[in-house]
Amino acid sequence: MKVGLILECQAEGPDEKVLCCLLAKFAPHVEVRCICLGNKANLVRECGDAATQLLADGCDHVLIIWDLYPAEWGDALKAKGKKKRPCLKEDRERIFAALDKAGVVRETASLVATAFMLESWFLADTRAVAAHLAQKTGRTITVADLGSINPRTQTKPKDALSKMFEGQKCQRYRDFADAEGIARNVENLDDLKRHSPSALPKHPSSFQRFWEKATGEE
Repeated sequence: MKVGLILECQAEGPDEKVLCCLLAKFAPHVEVRCICLGNKANLVRECGDAATQLLADGCDHVLIIWDLYPAEWGDALKAKGKKKRPCLKEDRERIFAALDKAGVVRETASLVATAFMLESWFLADTRAVAAHLAQKTGRTITVADLGSINPRTQTKPKDALSKMFEGQKCQRYRDFADAEGIARNVENLDDLKRHSPSALPKHPSSFQRFWEKATGEE
């Protein structure tokens, strides 16, 4: 099975490394091909062409993965001083419009919003965070040492991770330096599936949706 991932990070960025790491570790039968579009604005605009390329390259299915929060990225929005409330319905409509424009059959693509950023998944598995910090510090660090945070309500997961890091006398969490290391310390997917936030109330967690669409497994 060959799956294409369309991501909003830079090439070989944290999202690509984390997702490829978890798939290689827990679903080695899945071959992964990634296209990274740099930011959310690019992803929404260019995902149709990217999906066309991935399907032409032999991917059986394409996943378009983006952060629902914040609503937008990019210098243009910052320059206007605007803050936009995220809307999953609007994001989906814009992404589907890009797919339709490129002639991509909708059934060949799945949309996965990660709610509060990929780091929300790490807050759902603080054992992996503790193991990563233990490797960085050379000290024994337990889950209890990191404190208790609800990943479903933490809207700034990078800040929450930085607080955990600093509490163990480490530099702030840095996605390029730490995300893949945490992913490598995930022992199983149970907590990620159960406790990562959902983009919609009463729906499966964002990680559960990603895993089902990427692997065909529950």
